[in-house]
Amino acid sequence: MNFVAHVREAFEWDQDVVVSAGSRGALGQIWRLDVGSARYALKEIFAESPSEALIEAELAFTRRAAEAGVRLPASHPDREGRYLLSAPGGTWLRLYDWVDLQPIDLTAQGTPRE
Repeated sequence: MNFVAHVREAFEWDQDVVVSAGSRGALGQIWRLDVGSARYALKEIFAESPSEALIEAELAFTRRAAEAGVRLPASHPDREGRYLLSAPGGTWLRLYDWVDLQPIDLTAQGTPRE
């Protein structure tokens, strides 16, 4: 990953950024960014840029889901309010909260049954 300086500038981070590789999928790479005490998921998209309409639809959907009580990682805009950034090398970047996923124990007492 050769765009740490680009990301630091875009999000106005003056702290050190520690980067580690997350999952790799068909359309891109997830990077875990530790910035001070905050943790983020930086999605590097190798495919064609998502349309502005698609990003707006995702933001609206996730906002409604969060308002309904669904816990999900929030998207973060850069300092100029953009939710999609071009990166050196021609890829695209999206920033989200990092979520540590763990398997759910479906037999646990607090697991909803219906």
